[in-house]
Amino acid sequence: MRACYSPAIAPLLFSCFAAFDAQAAVITSGCVNATACTLDELFAGGSIQVGALLFDNWSLIDADRIPGPAPDPTQIMVGGLEDGGADPGPGLRYEFGDELLIASGGLQFMTLQFAFEVNDILGRSPIKDHQLEMIDFTNAGNPGKVEGQLNVRDEVTTLSMAALGTALVESVISDSGGVNVLTNPDWIVFAPQAGLSVTTIINGTTLDQVQLAILDQRFSLLVPEPSTAAQIGFAGTVLLAFMARRHRKS
Repeated sequence: MRACYSPAIAPLLFSCFAAFDAQAAVITSGCVNATACTLDELFAGGSIQVGALLFDNWSLIDADRIPGPAPDPTQIMVGGLEDGGADPGPGLRYEFGDELLIASGGLQFMTLQFAFEVNDILGRSPIKDHQLEMIDFTNAGNPGKVEGQLNVRDEVTTLSMAALGTALVESVISDSGGVNVLTNPDWIVFAPQAGLSVTTIINGTTLDQVQLAILDQRFSLLVPEPSTAAQIGFAGTVLLAFMARRHRKS
């Protein structure tokens, strides 16, 4: 056991264990709750770490509702999604409550737009795609007058603002026959990135009722091929054995 404590291999062991630990937890910073934040806390400088991905640098772009008060970021909860899988990978779940609800009473409109960054804290380039999905929503539109429309658009770029793609999920009740045309979920795939910039745009319009209660954003990760992982594991075993043998001789 003393060989494992050798200063020569301590950095190697630390980096290995750090990699495993980073994959396991949901941690917040600048938020009252240890595993979730209000959207307002994130706009004020808070962050969420989900596995090896850090979601930070949040900013509010626009919030409005006509008629009625704008959506309140203090009432919107953002938590981490981490079920141990690489595809779909770690992500965020938004619980809006009634903040993205517009009910009957004439033509109504609401919007919420914000931006954030997602970075791999281990310094790799593993983020290979993005999945967007409305989990709990209502669209009771009024066909023949004004369509019931609910849509969420994620515009994803590199940290240097090079476009990577747009994910769009929506529920649209058409004027003809009240047919609900649903596009949900949606994915975009891109070359693996160590960091992304995401702009989320949520809109709703109706004469009846539209509500978005829960939204998920996922970021799938690139994982080593089985042969590569096996080689890394074998090399690590050989290295540890070598260091232990050298320690016994010293």
